[in-house]
Amino acid sequence: MLRRFAPTLPERPTGAPSVARRDIGGGAPKALSTAATHVARVHKLFPGRSEEVSRLALRNDRFRSLCEEYGLAAEALDRLEVLNQPKDAERVREFRTLVADLTEELKHEFMAASDVPGS
Repeated sequence: MLRRFAPTLPERPTGAPSVARRDIGGGAPKALSTAATHVARVHKLFPGRSEEVSRLALRNDRFRSLCEEYGLAAEALDRLEVLNQPKDAERVREFRTLVADLTEELKHEFMAASDVPGS
């Protein structure tokens, strides 16, 4: 999918924790913890496909990238919705559209993976 816009991430309120930036596993590298956080969001999005999400996240670069994009977009949307500023109404709509589009792309990756023997 071609995205015509790339909404900018909303600023995090001072002192607000960032789930995506927190290390896990006693000091795991940030990239690993961030990837795990994004994949965990996709697990919640597709609770009945948990094993498939894990398998694809390990084996499929495109799926893993989509998980990251989805996680970042969903985090930004959550942040905007918590801030609930009238000036952000357009950005909220953009991020909702982006999250919906990424959800569809993830579904397509599931279908494509199920068409590939041995995946």
